[in-house]
Amino acid sequence: MNYKTKVLVIISFLAISFSNKAQVGSPYSQFGFGDNQNQGFEQSKAMGGIGIGLRSSGQLNNLNPASHTAFDSLSVLYAFGFNTGYNNIESDVEKLQRTDSRFGYFALGFKGNKYWGSSFGVAPATKVDYTYREMETTDLNGDIYYYFHGSGGLNKAYWSNSFQITPNLSLGITTAYLFGAINKMSSVFFASEYLSDNETSYTKIKRKLNVSDFTFDYGIQYQFDLKDNSKLVLGAVYQNKIKLNTKQSILGGSSNANIDDDFYKDIYPFELSTVAIDTSNMKGIITLPNSFGIGFTYIHKDKLIVGADVIQERWSKVNNDVYGDYTKDLLSAKAGIELTPDGNSVNHYLAKVHYRLGGHYTQTQLEINNTRINDYGISFGIGLPLRNTKTSFNISCEFGQRGTLDQNLLKETYGIVSLNLSLSDIWFVKRKFK
Repeated sequence: MNYKTKVLVIISFLAISFSNKAQVGSPYSQFGFGDNQNQGFEQSKAMGGIGIGLRSSGQLNNLNPASHTAFDSLSVLYAFGFNTGYNNIESDVEKLQRTDSRFGYFALGFKGNKYWGSSFGVAPATKVDYTYREMETTDLNGDIYYYFHGSGGLNKAYWSNSFQITPNLSLGITTAYLFGAINKMSSVFFASEYLSDNETSYTKIKRKLNVSDFTFDYGIQYQFDLKDNSKLVLGAVYQNKIKLNTKQSILGGSSNANIDDDFYKDIYPFELSTVAIDTSNMKGIITLPNSFGIGFTYIHKDKLIVGADVIQERWSKVNNDVYGDYTKDLLSAKAGIELTPDGNSVNHYLAKVHYRLGGHYTQTQLEINNTRINDYGISFGIGLPLRNTKTSFNISCEFGQRGTLDQNLLKETYGIVSLNLSLSDIWFVKRKFK
């Protein structure tokens, strides 16, 4: 059975498994490195995920390293994020819901001099989290259980630098270190009348993929100064094709065990009596595609920001075992708006609040059963400035849908609430004593 066929079989198992009340994370996280985590910070998340053209003196933006030259030269910016959310998985048979909370990110940025800005941080890059099973009864082998589980993901530690070439032109580069482990397990259990009560024969394969390597992203921004204190920022980002070094361990074999209805919860402690495959730290290479994005923002008197991004990832041009040969080019469009009635208001606090709204539509790289897996949603949020400081508390909410019920596939609806604390501290001021 080739890899593509296995993928289709697993999707079919997942649809059937709902009738067994199995616990499910995101079913689509089983593909490749898992679900891509939104890399933007709260301003970006609430505005549909845009960031290629975002440029601010008081907000960190890690989606285009060229934006860092806009930082206030006297301040150091911090950002802390936390995410919580839910996803509903629906098939033609059943619906399931799951909630999750996790660390979002940490980042710090500053402007070293007139021509150089920098930031660094750490954040999750991908997430793998799924668990499901399916059961069938056959005349030859009796009851057969299929069990699938995945966990883990990749993290990203990055260092971005921005250089101001002219008063209106900035270039940037991000050096990132991707690291983490992805665990995937599949098992087949055979319950037979020839075995003793509650005894089951099973086969199991456990795969662990470790990734650790560097990636590089490049960015550019050009700012046009318009009339009436308005600005137009054009931006672009690029990532070249990258080969990641990996290590993979595989353990597979068979055994017998006494089980009960909750056997799938206790599967890890089971020991194999017969080991058919046992490999450790096999070195390999997985290729990430080149990607390109363009975007803009229009800023009017520091009261209104309107922007949009378009991004393409060339997944059809890479072949590797982690994704197989069923991928297409990813194409994503995002748009957003931010309104601040009066950022300098003294008597009306609500006039100083940042109100944000956005949306996105993405054709993901997955095509299963000749059906493209699309993802679309809306987002909104607010930025709450703290009085007499440059610190703000930000909240963003995103609601979306991924997948479809067509072709025996699955539809996932999700909601994510993100909390962020953005702090600004004055570091680069020489104190004078008399």
